Amino acid sequence: MTLAGHLRVWIEDHPPLLELRLAGELDLGTAPQLKQTVDAYARTGQTIVIDLREVDFVDSMGLAALVRVRHRALSRGATLRLVRPPESAWRVFALTGLDRVFDWVEGDDVSSPREAHPPARAAPPA
Repeated sequence: MTLAGHLRVWIEDHPPLLELRLAGELDLGTAPQLKQTVDAYARTGQTIVIDLREVDFVDSMGLAALVRVRHRALSRGATLRLVRPPESAWRVFALTGLDRVFDWVEGDDVSSPREAHPPARAAPPA
C-alpha cells in the first residue's frame, strides 16, 4: 500500500513568466515535488502561474505547499496566480477560506487575476 499520490508537472519557463501545470494529486506524498520544482525555477519579481485544472485531489499538505509558494513569491516580489481546479478539489479551497487568499485566473488568461467564486447555490425553498 502506498500513501503517496501521483503528480505530473509540466514546466513552461519564459521569464518573467513561470507556468506550472499539475495533474493528479497534490498531497502529503507529492507536495515535496511541487516545492522542489518551485525552488528550482522561481526567480525574484516574476509571475508564477500554477494550473490546477487537472488536479483531482488536494489535502492539507497540498494546501500548505501552495501557501508556501505564495509566501515565497510575495517575499521575493513575485506574483502567484492559480488556475481553478475541478469542483472535487475546489471544495477544499472553499472550506478552508483559501479561495479568498489566492489570486485566481482563467486558464487561457494568466495575465490578470480574477476572483474565483464557488458555483452558485440554489436559494432555499420559501
